[in-house]
Amino acid sequence: MAEALTSAGRSPAAGDVYLEAASGADGWPQVDLQRRAAEQFLVGGHIDRGMHVIRTVLRALRMRLAPGQLPAVASLAWRRARIRRRGLTFVARDPDQIPADRLLRVDTCWSVTTGLLMVDNIRAADFNARHLLLALDTGEPYRIARALALEAAFLTSGGASDQAAEYAAEAARLARQSGRPHAAALTALTAGMSAFLVGEWRKASQLCEGALVALRSLPAPSGKPTARRVSVCMHGSSRETLARSRDGCRHC
Repeated sequence: MAEALTSAGRSPAAGDVYLEAASGADGWPQVDLQRRAAEQFLVGGHIDRGMHVIRTVLRALRMRLAPGQLPAVASLAWRRARIRRRGLTFVARDPDQIPADRLLRVDTCWSVTTGLLMVDNIRAADFNARHLLLALDTGEPYRIARALALEAAFLTSGGASDQAAEYAAEAARLARQSGRPHAAALTALTAGMSAFLVGEWRKASQLCEGALVALRSLPAPSGKPTARRVSVCMHGSSRETLARSRDGCRHC
């Protein structure tokens, strides 16, 4: 029921269904259902409600959001320094080899990042740096591909294009290795976002259009509504900017 509502674009209603299901569960399954509810509220624009639920999830996992913008900037810098020192190497593991609470921490970071992406970019970037560190430590390729793809987009927006290209290439490789279409679509989308930010509008339009087609063909995995909305926006913006550029050249 919740996934059907998600696919129909009714994210807040899907969040309500997840919360109702959570009330009848306990342990990590309950926390995961609350996480899914929070994500749907956030991507559906119900920010206050989503933040209330996600804080409940974070407390259960002994995690927390930075209390403001300056602490988030400091935390982001510290975590990215850790990533540089650590590197991107990992020991690949299947999800069933990883404790449920560790996977849930990674998935919660994904939910916070995608949920805040359009409303609080700094705290979203901070949580995605944590997302990447935790994903690398678990060794699950699909989750690492997701985190790397998002990190590449954040780095491009901050001007670190060389490092972003390295991360994007590794994300694409892992997406292929994982065999998960959602990871492949996400890496294409973030590559399109990066191309847009550096002025490669034709490439951005093509990549985002391909990602949108792929995302629309998938069932409703976690985070798909956010990625689909972003791909629509980026594809439209890329085409509009390219058209304006052509129009400007005709008047030169």
